[in-house]
Amino acid sequence: MAHTTLTRRLAMTLALTTAPVHAGTVTIDRMGLSEGNVVALLEATSDYHMRAMRSLILDKYPLAHHPRRWEALEASMRSASVARVEYRYQINGSLQTRVYHAMSGPPLSDVAESVFAGDSPAPTPPLLDSGDFTQREPHETTPHDLARQRAMDVSDDAYFSELPEGSVRARVTDVDNSVLTAFEVEGAQGAGDAEFKAIRAIERDILDGVVPRGGTLVGMVGASACVSCRHALESLADTYGIDARLTQVFGGVSTKVQRDAIASGVARWKGPLLVDAQSGRPLIARDLLAESRDRQVRRLLSPLGTNDARPSSWIRRSFRLGTSKMAPDSEKGQRGHSRPPSESDDPVFEDC
Repeated sequence: MAHTTLTRRLAMTLALTTAPVHAGTVTIDRMGLSEGNVVALLEATSDYHMRAMRSLILDKYPLAHHPRRWEALEASMRSASVARVEYRYQINGSLQTRVYHAMSGPPLSDVAESVFAGDSPAPTPPLLDSGDFTQREPHETTPHDLARQRAMDVSDDAYFSELPEGSVRARVTDVDNSVLTAFEVEGAQGAGDAEFKAIRAIERDILDGVVPRGGTLVGMVGASACVSCRHALESLADTYGIDARLTQVFGGVSTKVQRDAIASGVARWKGPLLVDAQSGRPLIARDLLAESRDRQVRRLLSPLGTNDARPSSWIRRSFRLGTSKMAPDSEKGQRGHSRPPSESDDPVFEDC
C-alpha cells in the first residue's frame, strides 16, 4: 500500500514538473470604461483583504484609538492596489484553476501595528496635541525588517478563512532559484506590488510542484502595471512556458469616447466623474473600483465612538471598530451583474 501511494505521488510530481513547455506569450492590455466583470472580481479580492484586516483588528487591537489613527488605516487600505490572477492548467486531461489574490504593500499585521501601536501617522499642531502624537523618523528597510515582514505575512493567513476552495492569498515570499527580479520604479513598490506578489506565488507553486509549467495566466490589477512587474511577467512566461494576459484598470478614456458616451445618452458628468446616466455610478473602471473600495472601508473598517462618561473635546476622543455597515456592492447588484461573481466565473474582458 505504501509503495502504491509513493508511486502515485512520484507520477503526480513528474506530471507537474515535466509537462511539455512552449515559448510563453504575454499580452498586457488596459480597461478604461468598466465592461465585463473585471471590476467586480477585483472588488471581491479587495473585500477578502478588508475582512481579514477587520478580523485582525478585532483580535489584536480591540481597544479604542484616536481618530487620526483610524484615518491612517482607512487611507492605507484605500490606496493599496489589488490584483487577481488565475492560473489554468491541465492534469490528466482535466482543466484546473488556481486563483491568487494579492494586495500591494506590507503585510496587514505590519500595517495595523504601525497604525495602532507605532508613532502617530502625522504630526499634530501643538495647540491640538493630546500627547498621543510624535514625529516619525525616516526608517530604512533592513534584511531583518524583511524577514520580520515575511513572518508577519505568514501569520496573516489565519485571517483569510473566507477564501473559497481553489483560491490562495499571494504574500511576500522568497523563492529559491527564482527568475523574477523586482527593481525600483518611481511610484511602485517592487516586490510589494500586488501583481508581483501574485506572479511570484505562481512561480513558487510551480517550483514546489503544486501546479505544472505551461499553463495559462489570466490576471487583472486595479492599477497600471509598472515596468518591473511587466518584466517579471515576461520572465515567468519565457521560463515556464506560460501564456499570460494581464488587464490593467486605467483611470481614463479618450475625449472621443467620453463625447460619444454622452451624446448617446449613456453617460453624463457628475463633477469630475463620468457616470452612468441612469444610476449615477462611475463608468470609468478605476473610478468604479475606487467607489466600491471606499464603501468597503466604511462598511468594514469604520470606527465607532466609545462611551466615555467624562466630557471631552473631539480631539481627545477615542474610537473602536464599529459594527459592519451596509451590504457589499456585489450583493446589491452592479451594472451588468445580477449576482456576485464566484471563483468559477471566467473573467470577462471587453475592449473599450
